[in-house]
Amino acid sequence: MAPPALLCSSAVPEGSSFPARLSSYRWVVPAQGQVVLQVHFSSALLGSFEQRLHLELLGTKRPYQLHCRGTCLYPSISQEPREVFPGCRQSKAADAIISKQYVLSTGMFHLGPLLCAQARDRFRLRPTDPGSRDLASHLTVQPQQGLLPASEHPVPVQLLFHPQREISIEDKAILLCQVLEPKLRAGGEPMASIPVRLSARAVLSQYSISPAALLDCGAMASGTRRACSFLLQNRGLLPFQFLICRARLTLGMFPVSPAFGSILPGEQQLVTVDCAAELPGPCQEQLLIDISSRDPGDNPLGIPYTLLAESCLPAFLADDLESIFEGHQICSSSNLCQLLQTVQEQQGLFLTDENKFIFTKLLVGHQATARCRICNVNRIPCHVLLSSKPSPSKLKSHSGQVFEVDPVRLSVPSCSQAFATVTFTPRKVKSYHCTFEASLDVHTSPAAVRAQSLSFEISGEGKLPEVRVLRPALKDRRGNPLLLFRRLLLGAWEKLPLVLQNSGPVPAQVLLDLLDEEGVFFLKARPSTKCLSQAVGMKDSAGEADPGDHIQFGFCPVGTPCTVTFTIANRSRGQALRFQWLPEPPFHFCPQVGHLHAGCAKDITVTLQSEVEVTFKKHPVKCQVSRISFQLPPEEVPDWDDILHAIKWVHTTRAPGATWPVKKKVLEPEAEPAHTVLESSSREVQIFLSAVVTGLGCDEEVIN
Repeated sequence: MAPPALLCSSAVPEGSSFPARLSSYRWVVPAQGQVVLQVHFSSALLGSFEQRLHLELLGTKRPYQLHCRGTCLYPSISQEPREVFPGCRQSKAADAIISKQYVLSTGMFHLGPLLCAQARDRFRLRPTDPGSRDLASHLTVQPQQGLLPASEHPVPVQLLFHPQREISIEDKAILLCQVLEPKLRAGGEPMASIPVRLSARAVLSQYSISPAALLDCGAMASGTRRACSFLLQNRGLLPFQFLICRARLTLGMFPVSPAFGSILPGEQQLVTVDCAAELPGPCQEQLLIDISSRDPGDNPLGIPYTLLAESCLPAFLADDLESIFEGHQICSSSNLCQLLQTVQEQQGLFLTDENKFIFTKLLVGHQATARCRICNVNRIPCHVLLSSKPSPSKLKSHSGQVFEVDPVRLSVPSCSQAFATVTFTPRKVKSYHCTFEASLDVHTSPAAVRAQSLSFEISGEGKLPEVRVLRPALKDRRGNPLLLFRRLLLGAWEKLPLVLQNSGPVPAQVLLDLLDEEGVFFLKARPSTKCLSQAVGMKDSAGEADPGDHIQFGFCPVGTPCTVTFTIANRSRGQALRFQWLPEPPFHFCPQVGHLHAGCAKDITVTLQSEVEVTFKKHPVKCQVSRISFQLPPEEVPDWDDILHAIKWVHTTRAPGATWPVKKKVLEPEAEPAHTVLESSSREVQIFLSAVVTGLGCDEEVIN
């Protein structure tokens, strides 16, 4: 018997039914073209055969292999009953009647009972067993029984699934179809029983509402609107319809959108509630949400959902004086005189019967502040405008630069507080009056026109220290006090008292400048007199200080600042001076740089603070003094030093909702007046400082 043959050819010759066998062949493949290679397999032997075709691309010496496999078998017919017969069973009872089934135990195919000249059969559907009756109750079969005509036309049977609860049926034989022969016996003889297997699933709509049961829109200003929302989500397997309605017929303040719609499985719908605050007070509204195909026991009349909001008028406390003027004394006019004796300098008090705040005991040029607390007890923020205006009875009073309110606008959060500061800086010896007003910003709060406001009068008086000379009582022709010394021998001395009395309402510091060109008069304070400063003179001719200019701090604690104030004076009658203290740590001078006009004086404060123990004994400190001339007449040039600052109001970032920019107070140093230093006029003045910085102190002990 010949072995199998594998033949290759590029084309079958005309007139030949079998291709020629090739041992080697060469094909020419055109550019961008192809050649079809046909492989034919034939064998006279049974079995599987493999062979390889070797191909080579000329010029490259690269071989390619094509693996071929073929199998040669005889035709066969399956004798497996389960493959031949569509219906098989293992065995058959002796009295059982089966139809069109193959019995494996007997190897026989049963066609079933056949009647001669029979035209039609009957069928009937019923549950398979009592356990399936509950599942079958959710099904309706139409028709449940009928006649099968002797024809090839099928009889349609409609199966209706109408579940009353969630149920799942997976490939179960719920119904049994019986084929009956009506002429064999009464009621029909069963000829065949065909189980009807079903798969079905019934589910209810599954949903979620977030936030659940209640949506609180919070507190709102009357006349405003706010959009709130809640989320409806479909967590089930089927789409459902929703409808939102109100539990009672009312206009309400909660328009809802959308009020109806459908939601697909796994998707969600955002429901917007446009809350419009109208009359002040809380507002509550009940919604009913109807979702189709949900559990019948889940709120049959609708799922209740509550909407809450509160309409408020912005306001702040305007009648609680103790809260508004916290930190200040509150009294009436009857005990005003008594309290004025105890009120310290730069403090103030409020008169309840006159609705007036009084600044007391303030020197001209000095500054006093009072704080006014604005307290918001409501659940919404309030925006307050603050101002100081001339009093109606004193419209000609120039209080614009004397009374300053900072800030001019306050934003007070809900249930919180903020403070406004009123600054009083008298320019002259006179009384000043203004009216302080705090009112709600009507631009940000449309309903604020019906709210309360705070208004009271502010008064203050600029004063100067008043000092009388009690001794000497003798006066000269011009009415000035005169110390008349008797004639003395050379080298002898006499001491006369100089007694001063503060007759004014404020403490006074007195500068005694002894202009003694001969140097024969001296001043000495009594032990009972508190000397706060010592004078340091500056002579115009040489710019030098008296060798006796010695300032003593005494004992100073470690790490604690100690200050001493002294006075420098320009004794020249027509020449201005410029001074500058040279750095000398740990001593710091304030002011450090400044001008001294002719015949004027200036207080200098020197501060000592050391972190270690140290002793200074007549420690020299130098001050550079220069003669200067101004570009303008001296009387038109203001006094200047490096501690002077100017107040400027600059625009800041506009607050959200504000209708005008907010201003902020900024302190900027005053520029030094234009001047020229005279040639060869600079000198150094030297003073001496003495101090003992020690860490010794008393420790606190508990005494039983």
